Amino acid sequence: MHTAEPSGYTARMRVAFHTVVLGFAAVLGLGGCGAPLVVDETVSPDITAEELSLHTHYLAHPKLEGRKVRTAGSAMARRYIADRFAAMGLKPWSDATGYEQPYHIGTNVVGVLPGSDPVLADEYVVVCAHYDHLGKGLLWTYRGAADNAAGVAVLLEVAEHMVNHPPRRTVVFASWDGEERGLWGSAAFTRSARYEPGKLAGVVNLDMLGRKAFDAVDNTLIAVGGSGYAGLRRAVVEAGEGAGIRVLPMHRMLVGPRSDHVAFEAAGRPWVFFTCGPYLDYHGGGDTPDKLDYEKMTRSAEVVRRVAAGLADAPAIETAQPADGVDRVTLGSVEWLLSEVVANYRDAHLNRGQAKKLAAVRDRLAEAVGNEAMTLTEQNALLEQTLDELAPLIVGGKLNDDQRIALLGQLDLYLHHPSYFVAGQKAFLAVAEEHKGFPKTETDLGAFRWHEVNGTSVKLAAGDDGRLRLSAHVPYAYGRYTFYPPNRLVGGLTATYHSFDVVGTRDEVMAQLVLKWAKHAHTPALKIDPDLYRDVARFVDPGVGPFDTETWWLALPGVSDLSSAEKRLTAWVRGENGALAELGIGALRYLHDEASGLVYTTIVNDTSLPPARRARTMTLIKDADDLDAMAALVNAADDERIAVRRVGAPYRDETWPFYDRYQARMRRELDAKQKYRVQVAEQTVGWHAIQRLQWLTGDRRRDTPQQWRDWLNEKRAGE
Repeated sequence: MHTAEPSGYTARMRVAFHTVVLGFAAVLGLGGCGAPLVVDETVSPDITAEELSLHTHYLAHPKLEGRKVRTAGSAMARRYIADRFAAMGLKPWSDATGYEQPYHIGTNVVGVLPGSDPVLADEYVVVCAHYDHLGKGLLWTYRGAADNAAGVAVLLEVAEHMVNHPPRRTVVFASWDGEERGLWGSAAFTRSARYEPGKLAGVVNLDMLGRKAFDAVDNTLIAVGGSGYAGLRRAVVEAGEGAGIRVLPMHRMLVGPRSDHVAFEAAGRPWVFFTCGPYLDYHGGGDTPDKLDYEKMTRSAEVVRRVAAGLADAPAIETAQPADGVDRVTLGSVEWLLSEVVANYRDAHLNRGQAKKLAAVRDRLAEAVGNEAMTLTEQNALLEQTLDELAPLIVGGKLNDDQRIALLGQLDLYLHHPSYFVAGQKAFLAVAEEHKGFPKTETDLGAFRWHEVNGTSVKLAAGDDGRLRLSAHVPYAYGRYTFYPPNRLVGGLTATYHSFDVVGTRDEVMAQLVLKWAKHAHTPALKIDPDLYRDVARFVDPGVGPFDTETWWLALPGVSDLSSAEKRLTAWVRGENGALAELGIGALRYLHDEASGLVYTTIVNDTSLPPARRARTMTLIKDADDLDAMAALVNAADDERIAVRRVGAPYRDETWPFYDRYQARMRRELDAKQKYRVQVAEQTVGWHAIQRLQWLTGDRRRDTPQQWRDWLNEKRAGE
């Protein structure tokens, strides 16, 4: 493979490259699809619409079958990019022997343009665009022209220009594989030992270019990121003015963790994600090369070139400033964008009613721009409401409540836990590495569970009475398989939150965390990693060590052996802390796996306990031959008191520290819509007792206390 110095990239080499391109075209029959792929042999290193069109048509050709990970079409796209890098004279990344960088699940393509400054060349700017797409479906091939053949085309043209004008810093041109499957390629790159975040000077990510935003907003480029980097934000706007295209800077929460810039955010260096925004056939069969505006792509590429060159030539790397205020630039950008969508609502495939709703959102944004008293929490809530209204446009259809929670909840996760996704992806890639590729079974993937516990997800407060309140809203992820007929099993990650609110003395708080851990450790079907509770417990006691499923009870406060564990649990069941009592009832089961146990019987018989506590304990009696336990149920069958279990969901409590978070608001909205009742059970203690008796014996005919007393007498008489 040719690895000549960049300065030696001559017109003769360009002719050789385009000869290769035309050879590929002849083999594939590309000339018959869309615009003819005829290239002038004297093509210049300048960024041109013709060359952008050539790259896009090749990469989005049907014979590449959608460039799905680990397919022949993916390999063809990879060869195309690598040959282009070779013709430019780019070097392989770090100590690699070639441009292709496999990582168990896919293969990245990375080429390096060395910097011209002896001092700054050790630092590097990453310019990247994923080349993979969705592959071939039952009805059509997902050609992915705008997403992301266009991004790769711009990357190649920018690289070609910069080779002829080498900047001071090194520039790494990277085309990732596996972005559509979960941003795998970029995560694998940052997980590699070759990646040195301390030398990173900036990141420019390209994904979805050349289309109108929402099919209605022309000659506009969205620049996500730059919050806290005032210099970078000015640079992207000025680059747009110089290139003749409007650039709209936006906060990262407007897009979320939907492209490869996410992998680099933790480095704390300037980054920007350029995109044209969503369009109707995003991730559809209609995303074809003929839909793209290549003159607009040329202007977009010029913006990318200017920004990348600015990062690579800057005397120093810009340092982020705390972005603790309202982002009025973003509010203004979204207001302008919505104004254009409303003005051209038919092009955006909206009706008058939908346009009217968006106009109301636009007016709220306009008011917010001038509201000096607006808080950051109010801004985030407004942007989330805006995204809620825009969601049907973004995904190309109406969303149900579950879909809204999934879409906007992911943005909420990304806003408050930006490093969460990257760490989770790297952990998932470690699973792939262990299995030497994508996990082959649901069991393999099921081993993946990951969470993030820190000061953002856990809050500890002490009251005047010395009682503690431990509040948590912890993001976690787990491996999940989905079955697609007729026989395809697809694995991936699901990310969400686990929330709870624990109140009590220090010992009571620690006990509740240990008991929650035990519940999940003894219930494999639950997706949450039990160690989440252990990690949270360290906020109360930093010295907490590892728990074990066989001796978990030794972690309970005041417990030294199995006997003292049972006494402690029984005391909590009879105590005043209702939440601890509920957990204690369940935990007794782990100490008595093979029999009902005298403990359950004494609790059911104790009429001084709250009715709900007795009813809950009845579910732990599992041996119909234990006549003492069955007698406790029969005795309770006459109890007419209501056994109401109250659901203490923290998102309904205004004092909960995470009350204003998106998912909490969404849950309250759904509660109101469904007329949710806090009292989730209104049956009597006697009703619960009879239900348990029927379940244990399989006898559904007996449904009165007297009938069960007769049954018990018959059993005792037969002994």
